[in-house]
Amino acid sequence: MEQDIDIGARDVRSVVEPGREGHAAWKLDPVPGGSLPRFRWPAEWERHEATWIAWPHHEPDWPGKLGPIPWVYAEIVRALHERRPELTFDCTTKVEHVLEHAGVWEEMAASGCLFVVCALESVNDEILVRLDKGHTTAEAVLAIDLLREHGIETRPSFMPFTPWTTPRDVLEIVDFVATHDLVANVDAVQYTIRLLVPEGSLLLEREDLREHLGPYEAERLSYPWRSADPAADRLQGRLSALVEQSAAAQEATGLTFARIRAAVREATGEAGGPEPEAIPMGSTEGRPRLTEPWFC
Repeated sequence: MEQDIDIGARDVRSVVEPGREGHAAWKLDPVPGGSLPRFRWPAEWERHEATWIAWPHHEPDWPGKLGPIPWVYAEIVRALHERRPELTFDCTTKVEHVLEHAGVWEEMAASGCLFVVCALESVNDEILVRLDKGHTTAEAVLAIDLLREHGIETRPSFMPFTPWTTPRDVLEIVDFVATHDLVANVDAVQYTIRLLVPEGSLLLEREDLREHLGPYEAERLSYPWRSADPAADRLQGRLSALVEQSAAAQEATGLTFARIRAAVREATGEAGGPEPEAIPMGSTEGRPRLTEPWFC
């Protein structure tokens, strides 16, 4: 079966290849004169290297059907582990859900779960409230400890730079990472992430954000903003350049972290004082991770 699909100025032909057990594979062939390369969408039954599944969570999309979802996903994990015990996996969830479903992690670990990505964002509880994250810093620590009890590492994502951030807030993130033995779990780019405010963002309803915003920039699909503390904006630029240089040089994780921490301490005015007691960074080798730095 073939059907032409219009995707703007580039036309492709969708071809369904008959498969076994009623399944089919899709491929998109460029229509002559089009600009798209040929690519293929494999069928579900074909061999593949990884599987990505998303947890249904939006009630209007799944009216009256969310109740069984945790059980169904547990069954998926059990079935995969039973048939392919050598497979490992990770999952992405909120801190509050790690704690809410505390009873699942023992079986998740036994079934091959290596790490959980959690959006910690900040360790300033006032900023967490503004972002409506649904957790506190103390609860984030509980989640990290709970997962580690079962041999599962947390890979936090952070958003250090918001209009309300000060360099001291960034230092607290860096120290939190070191204190909780997360240096090897945090991709360096995480220390540079800046809040993105797209059109329609619920944050636009906050008066304490609007005063920092510039006019909407359509080419960037977002509103530019300046921090209440200009030193935070300067620090974000410095860390971005530092992390880019470190990545290009393929620098060791521990060295990059030390350079980031030194830059943040300098921005807070602590660099000239006595050296603080060393914070052990823990192991930076062998921690489970994605194959490339990830952030959202």
